[in-house]
Amino acid sequence: MNSPFSDIQCSADNFESMVESVLAFYQGIKICCPNLLPGTKLFRSRIYDKPIENVSELAPPPKETVWKNGRLNLSDQRVGYFSFSHRTAVYEVNPTVGDILYLTSWGLNKEIYISHVGYAKKQFDKWGAKKSHQRYKWVIDTLELNEQDANKYKILSDIVTGDCAPYLKSNAVGKVLMSGDFHAGLVYPSIATKANADNIALKETYLDSVSLNWIEAMRITKIDDQEVSYSRIKWSDTWDNKGFISWKKAEELKKEGGQSLLYI
Repeated sequence: MNSPFSDIQCSADNFESMVESVLAFYQGIKICCPNLLPGTKLFRSRIYDKPIENVSELAPPPKETVWKNGRLNLSDQRVGYFSFSHRTAVYEVNPTVGDILYLTSWGLNKEIYISHVGYAKKQFDKWGAKKSHQRYKWVIDTLELNEQDANKYKILSDIVTGDCAPYLKSNAVGKVLMSGDFHAGLVYPSIATKANADNIALKETYLDSVSLNWIEAMRITKIDDQEVSYSRIKWSDTWDNKGFISWKKAEELKKEGGQSLLYI
């Protein structure tokens, strides 16, 4: 089975035609979509070389400040990228020793349904993933629907996880998979962790589904495939109605579940 881009020119000027090709390829495919419940924890990281004083600087950026394509967003499109663990969120920003990194913890405030892509054996074998591409029931159920749909899913998965800047192919696939009001976003394996963890891209219309819980500022002291080490600088779970942060000293643990901030 050929890729939806086999007979089409892939370029920014031809993006809508790319989307139409994916839509035609995708027509009729069934994907089992999981739900995420209120209270589900999500994480983001940002590297800054200046002090952060307002929570707006740590949220998904407004579309007028998005200057380049991401894996699932074109420039000037607002998509919220989150990870399901703090370690994954750190790896996703590709930090180096000495970087000042701001880690944020968010929680879902309502139930959402999500689509998924990227859980294909070919890519997992390529990355040497320690976890199976079928580690979730909704992936198994999708791949067992019928052979044609399973092959289409694998092709779309290879495109999204294998594409590189300017990410036109993965954006075309993402636009189709995240279309409509039912899906809040798209779950896909974290390439930064060699597919051993997961990320989620939330559509702009669903960004009000998450609320910020706490922020931690840290200095990276070591990072490799096995370990993330850092020194804590400060943290906060308090900000005013304009978003200005009340920072706490590093040695003051979070009132509730403070040890969750300490991970190596």
